[in-house]
Amino acid sequence: MEKKPMYYSNLAQIKGTSSVDFKIAFGVKKDVNKPINEDDIDFYLHTSPQHLKSLVLLLTEHLRIYETVFGVINLEPQQSGLQELQGKIQVVKES
Repeated sequence: MEKKPMYYSNLAQIKGTSSVDFKIAFGVKKDVNKPINEDDIDFYLHTSPQHLKSLVLLLTEHLRIYETVFGVINLEPQQSGLQELQGKIQVVKES
C-alpha cells in the first residue's frame, strides 16, 4: 500500500472563488510578524460548497467529541501560564 503524504498546517485561508467553488490555502506561517504571503502557502484545496459544508459539519462534530473527552480548546493563552513563562519564551499573538 502506497504511503500518502502528510502535511502540517498552522494557517488556512478560505475564499469563495465562484458560486460553485471554494479555494482553501494551507501552509505554515514562517514569520508571525509578517502578513501571509505566497511563500507561506504549501498547497490549495478546491472544493464545492456542498463538500465544504460537509467538512465543516464533520470537523465541528469531531471538535465537540474531542472537547468532551479532553476539555475545551482555548484560543487565547491563559494569563497564569503566560506569567509563569515570562522571560523564558516569546508568545506572539497574530491579529
